[in-house]
Amino acid sequence: MTGGGSGPHGPRGAPPETLMAPCGISCAGCPVRWAGTASDRVRRASLAAAVAEAAREEHGMDLSPEDVACGGCGSEDGKLLASCLRCGIRSCVRERGFDDCSCCDEFPCGRLRAVFLVDPAAGHRLGVLRRARLRE
Repeated sequence: MTGGGSGPHGPRGAPPETLMAPCGISCAGCPVRWAGTASDRVRRASLAAAVAEAAREEHGMDLSPEDVACGGCGSEDGKLLASCLRCGIRSCVRERGFDDCSCCDEFPCGRLRAVFLVDPAAGHRLGVLRRARLRE
């Protein structure tokens, strides 16, 4: 399966609960995503400010509220956090033309194992997709 955003993590028309980064992390609970997609301008600004402050305090990231936006890992318009633009997993998936890491013969690689330590549910999501693809 290949494509830029047409799979389960693609931003085009997918319901929020199905959005998933190529590494298996769910976008549904991501505060950066919330800040970028809130329909109310005041709410969006408030969320972006809170995310920027948390990023500074918890991760030492120098973000302004204007930096807090995300169109999803499949985004072609550049609406991603700077750290996401440099993500090795995102780059790898894009170079190989996959929708997500479950498509790869090297699944799960070392980068993914590190993600799964932080978010075990990401491994479960990709495992389900991989098993479904192998049955096809």
